[in-house]
Amino acid sequence: MASISVASDPINTAAVESALLDVDEENKENLRRLIINNYNSFAFKTSELGHTTLVKHVIDTQGQGPIRQRA
Repeated sequence: MASISVASDPINTAAVESALLDVDEENKENLRRLIINNYNSFAFKTSELGHTTLVKHVIDTQGQGPIRQRA
């Protein structure tokens, strides 16, 4: 597996290429460059996603229950 390094973090080029599978050739190089230049801003696996407890989200349903629940 090839890798490149940007800002001392190794870049998994296989992950980048897998994100580009459905992109047409005209846009692929620009998108590849964007992803590599901003590699630390992207999550390629769900385990790389962060979370926060700083924000709490509430939806006011005005006392109404759910319209439909998952089975």
